[in-house]
Amino acid sequence: MFSRLACALYNAVDALAPPLPLHEEFSRHWTAIRSFYTNKESSCWLPVEITNIPDHLHQMACILEQEEGEDETDDAHPCMEYFLQQKILESMCGLARADSPPGIKRHIISFASRILSSVKFDLLPHVSVWSAVHKLAKMCGEELASPYEKEEMDFVFFLSNRLMGDSHLFNHFICDTYRNVSQKSCNSANTSQDGTTEVVIAVQKMDIPLLQSLITFLHSPDHDISSKASDCLVKCAAAFDEKTMNILIQQTEFCCKIVTFLLNQYHEVKRHSSFQDIDDIELFSVHSDENNSSDIHLSTGKRQILSFVRWLSFFDNLVGAQSQLGENLQVVFSDLFLKEEISAELADLENSDKILFTTKLISLCIHSISSEILILDFGIFLVGNESNPELPGGMDHFLKQLLINRCNETTSSSKVKLATLQLFEDLLQKPSEEVMESLILRNLTGRKYYDYLFVDEHIYFSDDEVSCQRKSLYEELDVSPGSSPVSRTFAPSSIHKILNCFLLLLPDELKSCEENDDSAYDVYIKDAHRQFQQCLLLCDEWNWPDHPGFDDDDTDSLVSETSDSETEADATCTFFYEGSFLDMLFCKLENMLQQPYELNLQVTSLISRLALFPHPNLHEYLLNPLIPLVPTARSLYLVLLKLVEDIKVSVQGVQNLKKKLELTRKILLNNEEGCNTFEESNVLEAIIVLEEFCKELAAIAFVKYHACS
Repeated sequence: MFSRLACALYNAVDALAPPLPLHEEFSRHWTAIRSFYTNKESSCWLPVEITNIPDHLHQMACILEQEEGEDETDDAHPCMEYFLQQKILESMCGLARADSPPGIKRHIISFASRILSSVKFDLLPHVSVWSAVHKLAKMCGEELASPYEKEEMDFVFFLSNRLMGDSHLFNHFICDTYRNVSQKSCNSANTSQDGTTEVVIAVQKMDIPLLQSLITFLHSPDHDISSKASDCLVKCAAAFDEKTMNILIQQTEFCCKIVTFLLNQYHEVKRHSSFQDIDDIELFSVHSDENNSSDIHLSTGKRQILSFVRWLSFFDNLVGAQSQLGENLQVVFSDLFLKEEISAELADLENSDKILFTTKLISLCIHSISSEILILDFGIFLVGNESNPELPGGMDHFLKQLLINRCNETTSSSKVKLATLQLFEDLLQKPSEEVMESLILRNLTGRKYYDYLFVDEHIYFSDDEVSCQRKSLYEELDVSPGSSPVSRTFAPSSIHKILNCFLLLLPDELKSCEENDDSAYDVYIKDAHRQFQQCLLLCDEWNWPDHPGFDDDDTDSLVSETSDSETEADATCTFFYEGSFLDMLFCKLENMLQQPYELNLQVTSLISRLALFPHPNLHEYLLNPLIPLVPTARSLYLVLLKLVEDIKVSVQGVQNLKKKLELTRKILLNNEEGCNTFEESNVLEAIIVLEEFCKELAAIAFVKYHACS
């Protein structure tokens, strides 16, 4: 009490005295701080706020700013020279480390942040300053959720932004450390039974304390602190020069620490969350502020999922910040997260809840990432990157086959099948060329489904295909000067026949809409146009052809068209297999009458997504019912024809079929209750799904025709 009164009296007398020169005033404040520690009567265990130290630090910062403002030259001024010569910031680091009196660490860090940011004179290149800053950076983040966390984060945040302007300065913040590592040796007298013994040696490693502090702040329970730290790490990664990046990747544990941090978040999700929590989370809230008042009602499980996805988004940004770092992060992520954790969870054959949870979580992960390298990593992990044609019953990528079998198995629950199909669609929403090849195109690019020899026997076969067949195989289409080539695969002159194949597939008596009601078809055209344009952007840099590809064997068979009929007949018996993925989808279409409404919607949605892709082989196989097929080929249109025949059999004897269809349609479109009021409800729902699916396929074919003509 008396010391504070004496301080106030001292300040009052000081205010009446003539002002000292700035450099003397600056020296006086620093001397006062040192005197506190030499004075035996000082109470170093009391809070620093009771002392005059915070005020002296404040005045010192003000003097440095005032001095620079009065003289705008770039040279160091007297106070600044004194500050550097006396190594004041270096001395302050010792006081901050001791934190005596308690709380002085906060004020010293704030002082350092202030002068480094407000003083125009560049202090960092000076040895005494960067050495002190290095020590302060090392002190920050040593203790999680420390009482000085905000000041520490502000300091590290400023320092990170400052170093981004001079990336070479990062090298001054790298220090050597030594780690104890066990190695086996055979030269020791005390060897084990196998003739070896473990020897502990010290291995030199590198550390970047600034980054270590930021990693610590990631764990902060304060949302603002952790968000600031994640932003800093992404910006730092983008600013590193090649030397720093090589050290970071090769001689530090940065990548492993980041992936381990994400892995810990995933373990918390597994501990607290269920698949219902994933279902309840709306995608728009994934990136929202967890401290927002609207999220207060969220359960622990939902909050944990939101937290995990938030950190996955941070990881995704970090991967995309710098290619070399991204590649190394991806490798560690693939090993520790996908292969060690997710693979085992996904391959569980007994616990359906665990399967459902993991499948939905992977879908959520794919929704939340945008970096190409991470999207590709998920895709290859799930379906592989094989390019050789797939054989029926042959060995293929394990997880791909597991997921496809899960869709086919009668023992799998409808929820598991639905989640697995949704996972496939999510992969196709963010596709990669390798995933498309491994999942779908590898069995189509050879055009083995196409019957080159009996084109005249197909009365609905496109005239464009007949006239251009040989020309497209051996030479490019003639293009007049100034014109662009037209792909007859996407834009045949028989487009009206193709559209009618889909629009007239279902007889009028089996349609739930009134005759000549084209409003829904118009809506599908608008949606198809938007989705096709997005798909074109995704595939823009892919090396896909404009015309269907074929194997050399097919060319040889075409060249020998004039051979005897027996040889031709044998040639047409070439076996074609569409691949396990398309085979599964076609089987799902054929079984629509026995499947739940939601599952049928998902199957048709997935096929519609495939139909949007601008690969010529995939396009004609799915969207051109007029091409001639080898006898063993099963196309989308043929599957739909078979389904219509099954429907006709199923609805025989159904009373008031038209009215029941109209009522069922109204219930489905309005999400009303009473969907299963009829005994035939499952069949009625399947008919309506098929009706809309045919409109959607026609709309996609129409949009692609106009886009490519």
